Amino acid sequence: PWVLTSLPYDPTSRPTLLTVLPLDYCAQFQLNHLYNVDNVANTFQADVFTRLHWDDPRLAYNCSWRPSIRFPRAKIWRPDIAFYNGITVSTNADVIESSCNGSIFWGRQQLLTLGASLDLHDFPFDSQVLTIALVSFALDANALMISPFQGQGIFPDPRADFSSPIWDMEKITTLSGAMALRESDPNPYGFMNLNFNLSRRFDTYIIKYMLLLGLLVLISALSYAIDAGSAPARVACSFILVVALSAFNIYVSNDLPKLSYTTFMDQYVVICFSFALVSVFEYATVNYF
Repeated sequence: PWVLTSLPYDPTSRPTLLTVLPLDYCAQFQLNHLYNVDNVANTFQADVFTRLHWDDPRLAYNCSWRPSIRFPRAKIWRPDIAFYNGITVSTNADVIESSCNGSIFWGRQQLLTLGASLDLHDFPFDSQVLTIALVSFALDANALMISPFQGQGIFPDPRADFSSPIWDMEKITTLSGAMALRESDPNPYGFMNLNFNLSRRFDTYIIKYMLLLGLLVLISALSYAIDAGSAPARVACSFILVVALSAFNIYVSNDLPKLSYTTFMDQYVVICFSFALVSVFEYATVNYF
């Protein structure tokens, strides 16, 4: 563009290089889709429009010439912003536009696979916080700070259009500031977190798992009514129920990662298994004495 050739411009230096103030870098997201929340891999995926804003006075020009100009991405300075919890990031389209006052807009459509720290203690009655985390790696907080654009980290509010068979979106919060990323580097770096608070829909787990497990326990209690002299009937009933409960536990565990703690569902299965096992010991005791 003619602006870059008519003005002295170095795309390798940040706009506020000669000042002591950090560059104010604003970010905003439009959430198109949030999906594939994976309990086992501790990941989720999001389709977002990422909108980034900053000021570069070096690109200001007379507004009577043209209200805005689009630039090739490699021709102007861009901050080193990355997704801190990103696993894979795919950009389908992007555009960089500068207004006549030097205000830069960088818009991108991105497909993100992000890491998530899921707390499954209360599974399946759990709530989770999924975070899209932006951070600067090369420029510390003295050179660049990230903040929500016009106070809103996401626009419009996606809760009205959010649809998921497993999750309900409760609220969305934005957190920005500075933090130390590495122990070897004590300097703080600017960051912005967009947090989605989700609660799991537990109806399916109650109907398909917990209710059926409860019915199996009820059936095991009916074995007490079988004549103590009918050994094959009692033993077959008790052991079939114990095997069925073990199979349920394995099936439910396939939806969870390998954890160092027990979930609510694990405790429920263990309790049901214990009641079924008691019926076996009850018959053994009666038959022995």
